[in-house]
Amino acid sequence: HCKRELIHAIWMLLLDDEFIEAYRNGIVVRCYDGVLCCIYPRIFTYSADYPEKILLVTICDNGSSPCPRCCVPRALFGRLGFVSDILSRLSQACNYLQNKIRSARHAIYQCGKAIKSVTIEQILKEHSLVPTLVSSAL
Repeated sequence: HCKRELIHAIWMLLLDDEFIEAYRNGIVVRCYDGVLCCIYPRIFTYSADYPEKILLVTICDNGSSPCPRCCVPRALFGRLGFVSDILSRLSQACNYLQNKIRSARHAIYQCGKAIKSVTIEQILKEHSLVPTLVSSAL
């Protein structure tokens, strides 16, 4: 849990409002030759192995759903990518899942519940969520 919290805290620092503004609209910089140029900062591809990907995408390792947005149960993983798969996906509101995460974090940090407690499992397990907030820019 601490590794996940750390990596997302770092991304939140990197993807602050100033960076997002520059990313979207560019920043004017006087280059070495004196010419003003509009620069658009970018982050190159972030390569990660499976355990690192699990930290980044905030899902449980070997959980019941492949990602926080896709609520396809593990039993249907073999259908991923087929037309029937697209039709069967549940449309989950981001706010609903964010509220579940906030509720779990409140139980952990304000009420003193253990991360692996029954209370936290009841809140998060259905969607294979973890109690980590992610930068909205990700």
